[in-house]
Amino acid sequence: MSFMNRAVFTTVMAIAVGFITGPLVALAYTNLTVGGTGGSITAIPTLDQVTDEGASTTNNVSFGQVSGTKFIAGLGSAAAPSYTFTGDEDTGMWSNGADNLQLSGVSQVGLNAGGNSLQFLGNEFRPLSGNAIDLGDPTFSFKNIYASGTLSVGGTIYAKSGNAAAYSFSGDEDTYISNNGENQMAFVVGGAGTIGINTASLTFYRRIEPDAKNLRDIGRPDLSWKNIYASGTAYLANVNVVDTTSVTSTVFVGNLTGKRGQICLGDQDGTGFTCLTGDNGTMTAYSTSTY
Repeated sequence: MSFMNRAVFTTVMAIAVGFITGPLVALAYTNLTVGGTGGSITAIPTLDQVTDEGASTTNNVSFGQVSGTKFIAGLGSAAAPSYTFTGDEDTGMWSNGADNLQLSGVSQVGLNAGGNSLQFLGNEFRPLSGNAIDLGDPTFSFKNIYASGTLSVGGTIYAKSGNAAAYSFSGDEDTYISNNGENQMAFVVGGAGTIGINTASLTFYRRIEPDAKNLRDIGRPDLSWKNIYASGTAYLANVNVVDTTSVTSTVFVGNLTGKRGQICLGDQDGTGFTCLTGDNGTMTAYSTSTY
C-alpha cells in the first residue's frame, strides 16, 4: 500500500513503514510500528493521547517535548535509574517504592542553592564553598536538631533568653544554663537555681565546697578579699590574722543567740573549750564543753 502524497488517511490496521518524511497526524490506530534499524519518523506527529499497548524497542527514544498530565517511567534502581543521562547512566532519579524519590550518583548529588551548591559526598552533606549557605534563617528556622557527634562552630551560638533552658543535656533536661535578663546568667541543677551571675554580684544558691580538705584557698596573700560577712559560725582549724601593711587588723565577733560575742578555743586535751567574751570593756574567760 502506498501513502505517497496522501495528506490524511485513516486505518484500523497495523502499519509497517520504513521512512515517513511528511507531516503525520494519527487519527485512529491500533499500533504504529517503525520497523528496521533504519526506520525513522522525521516529522513531528501531532498526538492528543498515546497509549502504550505493549510496543518495545531496543534503541533509545528521544523526546523533545512531552505534553499531557503524566509521564510515567518504571521504578528503576540505584544502578539503573529511571531518568538518567547519556554517558552516565548510573546517575539519575529512581524510586524504591511508593512515595519515595531516590537520587543515584557514583560520587555526589549536587543541588543549586542561590548560585552555590550542596553536596552529598560519601557520608557527608556539605556546601561546596565555606561560609556561603545558611541552614534556615531568622524567620524560618528548623525545630529540633539531633546529632550524636561534635558540633563545631566558627562563629557565635545564639540561644533563647528567659528562664527556660538555653543549654541543657539529654536525659537531664532540668540541669541547664539560661539567661534570665540582660547581662545575666543562671546555672540550674536539678531544677533549682545553683549559681547566678550578673553585673552586680555572683550569687550562689547552694553550699560551696572544695574538692578536698585543707587543699584550696580563698584569696591569697597578695590578692585578698576585702570583707567577709557571715551570720553563722566559722569553723577554723587555724586562725591567723595578718596585715602586712599595719597592725590595725580587727576581728569582729557579733553576739550569738543567748550569749555575748565570744571567741572559743578548743582545749588541748579535746574535752572542751576555753571561751573569751567581751562586755563593755571587760574581758572574761570561761571553760565550757559546748559553745
